[in-house]
Amino acid sequence: MIRLLTVLFFIPLFVLSQTFESSFHRYFHDMGFSVEQLNNGGYIILGSSSNSNSTESDNDVWIIKTNENGEEIWNKTFDTGYCEQGNWIKEINNNELIIFGYRIPINSNGTFDDVGRGFIIKTDSEGNQIWENILPTGLWSGDLINDGGYITTGGIQDLDNDFGLIKLDSNGDIIWNQIYNEWSESYYAISNSRVKQSSDGSYISIGTFTDNSYNNNLILLKTNSIGEPIWSQLFPYVSGGCDLDFSNDGGFILLGSGEDSNQESDILLIKTTNQGVEEWVKQYDNGWREFANDIEQTSDGGYIILGHKLEDSLIPGEDHQQKIWLIKTDVNGVLVWSQTFENDWGLIDGRDIEQTSDGGYIIVGTEPNETSYDIILIKTDSEGNINFTSIVEQINSTSNKSLIKTLDVLGRETQKSPYTPLIEIYDDGSVEKKIIIE
Repeated sequence: MIRLLTVLFFIPLFVLSQTFESSFHRYFHDMGFSVEQLNNGGYIILGSSSNSNSTESDNDVWIIKTNENGEEIWNKTFDTGYCEQGNWIKEINNNELIIFGYRIPINSNGTFDDVGRGFIIKTDSEGNQIWENILPTGLWSGDLINDGGYITTGGIQDLDNDFGLIKLDSNGDIIWNQIYNEWSESYYAISNSRVKQSSDGSYISIGTFTDNSYNNNLILLKTNSIGEPIWSQLFPYVSGGCDLDFSNDGGFILLGSGEDSNQESDILLIKTTNQGVEEWVKQYDNGWREFANDIEQTSDGGYIILGHKLEDSLIPGEDHQQKIWLIKTDVNGVLVWSQTFENDWGLIDGRDIEQTSDGGYIIVGTEPNETSYDIILIKTDSEGNINFTSIVEQINSTSNKSLIKTLDVLGRETQKSPYTPLIEIYDDGSVEKKIIIE
C-alpha cells in the first residue's frame, strides 16, 4: 500500500477530485510506461509483462483499459517472439489507439541480438491490432502531428548510434528518414530522446548523448518540416534523463538531471528561448539523489514534474529506498508544492504523468510485492493527494462568517469527529479543510 507524505499548500477553488490507487499483475515482472486519459473518462495503460525474473527477457507489450475508477475493463498483449517493450500510447480518431515501442530479436541461445527495431501498432478501441509496422531505428518516443501522421525519434543502433527522426503517414508507412551524425565523432550513444511538433510544422527533439569520456550531455535540435536541421544547442551539465515541452511564450522547457556540488543527482528544469538559448535553470533537491522522468505543462501555465528519489533505506538488507517525487511549479519554475509516494517494499517508480480533466493527475509506474513486480496506476487530486482532497479557505474571506454545513471528503453532510478530514462551508462562500486533533 502506498503511503503519501503531504506537503501543505493553498488553492483558490473548491474541487472534489476522485483519487485511487490500482495495481495490475500478469507475470513475474510487469512494468508500466505510459498512460492516457480516454475520451470516455477511463484510462489506457501501456506496459510490458515478462514471465522471467529478468527485466528484459521475453517481454510482451501489455495494454490495459480501465474505467474512471482505475478498475480493469480489458487487457491485451502483443507477442511476436521478440523481446518487446511499449514506450508510448495515445488515443486517436474513432477511439483507436496508437502504440510506439521497440523490439529486440532473441537468439536461439536465449541471448539478445545487438540490433533493436522500433515498431508502431494501431489498434481498434478494444485493443485489437489493425496493423503493425517495423521501423529501421530503435524507438524512444513519438508524437501525433497535424497531418494525421506521426513523428518518431530514436537511436540508429547499426549506424554508430546516430540520432534519427522518422516521419510516418497515417498508416505507419515511412515518408522520410533523417539521420543526424554530426556528433558521431564525439558521442557514441544516445538515450531518452523525445520529439514534438511545433505549431509552425517544424520539429523540436531532445536527447542525452554520452561522449567518449562517459560524460552525458543534453542536445536540443530544431528541424524544419522535412527534418532538415535548423539549429542545435548543447547543455553539458545535464547528465541524464530528459523530457521536453513548449512554454507559453514560444520557447521550450527541458527536463533532466544533473549533479550538485556534492556530486549527487538533482532534478533540473531549463527554460530556453525559441532559439534554444538558456534563460533560466531551476534545481530541485530533496537532500538525496533525485532523477527526472516526465514533465507536462498544466492548465494554469505551470508544470508538473514526475521523478524519483533515492534515500538511505530503513529496510534491513536494502541499501536505499526509491520513492516517487511529484513536483508542481508555476510558469517560472518556482516550487508550488511537492508530494512523495512510497511503499512498504522500499521501491516504487513512476514513468508517465498526465493532467486529467478534473484537474488532478494520473501516474503510471511499477512497484514490487513479495514475489514479483506489478504495474501501478495512481490518480491524485489537483494537489497530488491520493487519500483525500485538500480544501482551503478562500483568500479575502471575512472573519465574521457563519458555518453553513460540514461535509466529509465524499461531499456528504457529517458531524465533527477527531482525526477525520472535514470540509466546512461558510455563508461568505469560503471553504476550509480541517482535521480535529484531540
